[in-house]
Amino acid sequence: SALAAVQTQWFVGSVLAAQVLNAPQELWTSAYGRWLLAKIIVVALLLLLALANRLVLVPALAAGRGRATATLAGSIRGEIAAALAIVALTAGLAHTAPPVADTTLHAFATAASGQRAELSFSPGTLGASRVEVSLADPAGAPLDPLEAMLVLELPAQGVAALRRPL
Repeated sequence: SALAAVQTQWFVGSVLAAQVLNAPQELWTSAYGRWLLAKIIVVALLLLLALANRLVLVPALAAGRGRATATLAGSIRGEIAAALAIVALTAGLAHTAPPVADTTLHAFATAASGQRAELSFSPGTLGASRVEVSLADPAGAPLDPLEAMLVLELPAQGVAALRRPL
């Protein structure tokens, strides 16, 4: 039935939103959340129009009440406009990155001499990231080197070395 389809879509959409959004306030604090919130509002309006048509306007039309035909026609135009708006909002969602949780990735390395390095990448996702490097001697005391070079490479994927002085 149509009701079961609507309920299923609402449930699946809610689960997806819960997976994509890190917190409820991201509905109004992130671009993705605002697109999603606008879509939720328009879908709710469309469902209210459909409910009004079914419970009020169709029975009025069946009873032959005066302006029921014109009112139903206007309501159906409103439903079509809402459906088109939902398609446009869905396109906006598809072209907007969801919010990224502030995750930090850590990498550790130990040299043969026992010196250690910790690299922190924030956020730990694709795109621009801040890299922090901490160096320590074998006892764990911080090192303050005169010179250091960060070299990042992925030779197996054909990515040449990126060298940055620290």
